[in-house]
Amino acid sequence: MIVYDQSGTKLELTTKLGGGGEGSVYAIAGHPKFVAKVYSADASAHREKIEAMVSMADQVGRIPALGTVAWPMAALYSDAARTAFVGFGMCCVKTRHRLEELHEYPAPAGMRVTQDQKVDFLIELCDILAALHQIGQIVGDFNNENVIMCESGRPALVDADSFCARVGGRTYRCEVFNDAIVAPEISRAARAAGGGYASCPEGVFTSHADDYALAVHVFRLLMNGVHPFTCAAVPLPNGSVPAPVKTLVRVERGETPFFKKVPGVRVSPMAPDLKAFPPYLVELFRRAFVDGHANPSSRPTATEWKAALTRYRGELVRCPHGHWHWKDASSCPYCEADARNAKASKAVAKRPFVPSQTPPPFRGSNPAARAANGVAAAVQAPSAAQAAGLGLPYWAATLLIGACVFTLLGVVLPVCEALGVSLGLGYPDWLQVAFLVSALAGVVAYNLLFVERVETKNYFIAGAASAGGMAALVAVFIALAIALVLFVVGLLISVLCDS
Repeated sequence: MIVYDQSGTKLELTTKLGGGGEGSVYAIAGHPKFVAKVYSADASAHREKIEAMVSMADQVGRIPALGTVAWPMAALYSDAARTAFVGFGMCCVKTRHRLEELHEYPAPAGMRVTQDQKVDFLIELCDILAALHQIGQIVGDFNNENVIMCESGRPALVDADSFCARVGGRTYRCEVFNDAIVAPEISRAARAAGGGYASCPEGVFTSHADDYALAVHVFRLLMNGVHPFTCAAVPLPNGSVPAPVKTLVRVERGETPFFKKVPGVRVSPMAPDLKAFPPYLVELFRRAFVDGHANPSSRPTATEWKAALTRYRGELVRCPHGHWHWKDASSCPYCEADARNAKASKAVAKRPFVPSQTPPPFRGSNPAARAANGVAAAVQAPSAAQAAGLGLPYWAATLLIGACVFTLLGVVLPVCEALGVSLGLGYPDWLQVAFLVSALAGVVAYNLLFVERVETKNYFIAGAASAGGMAALVAVFIALAIALVLFVVGLLISVLCDS
């Protein structure tokens, strides 16, 4: 494929290196340090933004920290007259790992990135973000797929054409965000606007949103990939796991179990103990996820994170099992997390957990990791005996209510008795027993199928209310069915007698 840059220079695009829904990436003959992104459809819609970003290419190129940012360096056209825009040229970034792979726990086979290397990676990522903010740029969709580890171990940012770019007094907005990384003020604004992120007021897109995303990246890389708003569900009294709550909802509510008591949940068992980290790091996390929830300007900046991480890097020691942790920790928090993970994995293998409703980027390498990195992880489930003991009062109450509903049914549906008497059948004990047995069966079935999936703070009330309601409903249908059968039998007897 032949293309031309803004100066009219002819370029040959050769090997296709990759692609996605938006476009494809090609090698450029004679320019091994650069690649070209060619949009697959409606390239003209991107033209104004890309040409504006290219006008800043020289400024970006002079900043060493931005050397691994795939910023548009040249606009590309299908003709020398520049009438048909097709894409842009950018630096070539050779990927070693995507950030999401670094979050996976346990680490995938073949991955040899230690905690100290992750801290080095984060320090340089802070440099990149600080440099972008210094020239007035905002990443916007600062998600795991757009952050990669190069073959050199350095961080890089790709998909820069999606940045919230500010050029010449104009802002070219980022209209797509990943729910797992979006700041709460943007999420709330999108919901209030009712038209998604593209309809948010421009004022919510600030550097503070990037600061939130950076804090999430730091947290996850230090905490075995666990998201700061991940909640591990506490089993219900009957032993089941309640329905999960989406991470985005937790973020909007500010429900981080690491700093707040959230009803019905606990910290993921795969997360290292936050107390094993230095107080100055914990305080930055608190500012990012607690103070910053209501006041985004309270969040630590990339410069603050770099200073803290640099200090932390100098205080790391290696445990006998190869983990790097803070020198003043009483024990290795990663060894402890490994032990909890092994225990939780055995429990998960014994009892299926409620599938996570996590956004697509959360992908773990085993069931326990996928649950922990998603919205709600299944913690160690109780044994069958424990579950039966916990659920005994619950089941006793629901069965009793069901029995009472059906016992009283003879009062509210006298038609059955009246028809039975008219046929000489009376209202025998077996009919009352049939009602009672039907009640119990209906209540058990309803609870097994539905009540276990209900998320509530008072499971006893929920179970009792649902059991009584369902019992009454089933009772009506059963009673009407019996009444219909008796009516038909009586009618047939009358016809036969008359004949």
